[in-house]
Parts: sequence; structure tokens; C-alpha cells
Amino acid sequence: MKVILVNGPPRAGKTTVEKIVAHLLGRCDVLSMGDRLKDMTHRLYGITDVDGRPLRTDHFERTKDQPCEGFLGATPRDTYISVAENHLKHLHGKDVLGRLAVEEIESRDREGFDAVAYDCGFDLEARPVVERFGRTNCLILRVSRPGTSWSGDSRFWLDDRTISDDGNPVSSIVISNDGTEAELAEKVRSALAGSGLLR
Repeated sequence: MKVILVNGPPRAGKTTVEKIVAHLLGRCDVLSMGDRLKDMTHRLYGITDVDGRPLRTDHFERTKDQPCEGFLGATPRDTYISVAENHLKHLHGKDVLGRLAVEEIESRDREGFDAVAYDCGFDLEARPVVERFGRTNCLILRVSRPGTSWSGDSRFWLDDRTISDDGNPVSSIVISNDGTEAELAEKVRSALAGSGLLR
């Protein structure tokens, strides 16, 4: 199993890059631990759609910084962060999301995928993945975009040495999302080809 760790600040274009990676590689699935965290948080607060079904994980995407009655007046973003930091990591260890990611990635492997694009913003989310699948099977795609930053966000750039399983750095490539989507797709294609993932 190959794992592409997609890393970048909010609104840099990580979701678009993940979709491009999945399209180019074919037998590749996209994993976002953010989606699992959001689903768990919605269930914790008992928030459902009008038919009583679980909400889509992107339900609050356009309003994530606005106070929400369903979250007792807190914003969705603050609630997701609080559940992660003050509940999951406090009770189950700081690397819990990384360990959950390993389980998710292994389930994709059983379903016949050759690769997973994994949105990741914490070393402790990446380290268990690299330890399980090996440094040589992982690639960091760092996505940057003019006008975006980590300001106000608890995530940051992955440290390619800290997350390594053997002390050597995990291969990483910087992709600047500073043009059209077609230009971004070409940059991703070139990055995957240069890393040997795309032939």
C-alpha cells in the first residue's frame, strides 16, 4: 500500500489535490480523518438531518466559523477541535487519530486499493501511518497557495524526519497551487511521476 500524505494550510487546495491524485493513480482512495472526527462529533451532539440520518461530514463546511445552535452556540470548527484535543487525544493518546488512520488505510487495502491519499496536519497523525507502511511507501505532498497560512489553525507542516520510521526523511514534494486547476493537475502528475508512483 502506498500512502500520499497531503499536507497544507486551510484553503490551500488539499481536497482538490486528493481528487487529482485519486484520478491519476486509479486504484486510489481518499481518506480524511477530519471526516471521521466530524462524524463522531455530530453523533456526540446528536445532530442529524431532517430525516434523522447522520449529517454529511461537509454539512457545516460553509458555516464552520459561525456559532451553531446544534453545537450549543459553539462554532463547528471549535467543536471539532475540542473533541479531538480534549476528548479523543486526552483519553486515548495524542496519536489516536494516526492509529485510527492506520485502521482506515488497512481497510482500503483489503478492498483492493493500491494507494490512499490521506489529508494530514499533525506529525502524530502521520507517524503511526509511516511506521505501519514504511517510509519508502509514503510521500508527503505539501500544498501551498498564495494568501493561505496556518494562522489560527492547530495543524502545521509535517516534519519529514520526525514522522520517519527509520530516521531518514520521508520523501516530500512542494506543490504551489497558484494557477488554474489544470495547471495544478499537471503539477501533481509531475510530482507523482517523479516519485515513481505514476508510470
